[in-house]
Amino acid sequence: MGKDDDKKTYIICIPYAGGSAISYSKWNPIIKDGLVLYPVELAGRGERSNDAFYKSSQEAVDDIFSRIKNIIINHPYVIFGHSMGALLGYKIAVMIKEKGYAMPKHLFLSGMLPPHLKDSIITINDNDDFSLREIILEMGGTSSESFDSHLFQKVFLKILRADFLMLQNCMEMKNINCLPVDLTILHGSDDLILAKGDIKEWIKYSSKVVNFHKFNGDHFYLNHYMNEIIEIISKTIT
Repeated sequence: MGKDDDKKTYIICIPYAGGSAISYSKWNPIIKDGLVLYPVELAGRGERSNDAFYKSSQEAVDDIFSRIKNIIINHPYVIFGHSMGALLGYKIAVMIKEKGYAMPKHLFLSGMLPPHLKDSIITINDNDDFSLREIILEMGGTSSESFDSHLFQKVFLKILRADFLMLQNCMEMKNINCLPVDLTILHGSDDLILAKGDIKEWIKYSSKVVNFHKFNGDHFYLNHYMNEIIEIISKTIT
């Protein structure tokens, strides 16, 4: 991080279940002036493939916080998270508030129901590959051919399973911690996961402004609207 970046706003990006820091690599060529992309690499994948998977969401939040602490102390920043990343992003913001550090300028949460809702977290059987396969195909973004490939079975399936099992440990999140931060909630119009609850319930999580943006598409709508998402982030914080 150079001196030229001191006044730029960092976009701390947290991956979805099964994803890694590289999931946000396509954002780099279209990032706006004044913004710096900072995708977080989670344990058990990418450059950290030798690290053990998280056993709980709290372990994930502690780890992510240690990796972004320097940014939140020294730079203006926002947090963007999709699906699992949205839940972790919210929990990180709660931790930042509790520790007394500077809050993010904005929180962008995508493709996730509020965690107090009964069906916000997908549950799986640890050893049931077929059920996991059906859930992933229902979400979109992965073809049946890709799912059945050797690489997917050997690498990505175990990451997905570990992430889903870790998320199930978030099911105790019944208390709503209202944050003093503006929220922007993004989602796909045909996201079957979100059909299980009311995404508008996110208004309970902020004492400030909460905006909603709906895009045509399924759970992985963001793969088709990168420019639009970057534009929303840029206009919101500048």
